[in-house]
Amino acid sequence: MADAGGLVSAKRMWCSVPERLQLDMAMLTLQFGYAGFHVVSRAALNMGVSKLVFPVYRNIMLSFCSFRLHIFLRRRIDQALL
Repeated sequence: MADAGGLVSAKRMWCSVPERLQLDMAMLTLQFGYAGFHVVSRAALNMGVSKLVFPVYRNIMLSFCSFRLHIFLRRRIDQALL
């Protein structure tokens, strides 16, 4: 978590970016992702995509992206262990 005093120890910094800034950037990225998803889903539903089919497509895409992210991160962890 972020340090209450604003000072961050060296072990909590990643790429020389303070933890507080990392948390703010993560929150901002999440908010933009949520807003983008809302725009895309609203446009898809307005174009006539079924309300039953849209969640299926969404979950398939989420599973695909999550799997690719998992593979990418797993390779980075495995290489770091070698």
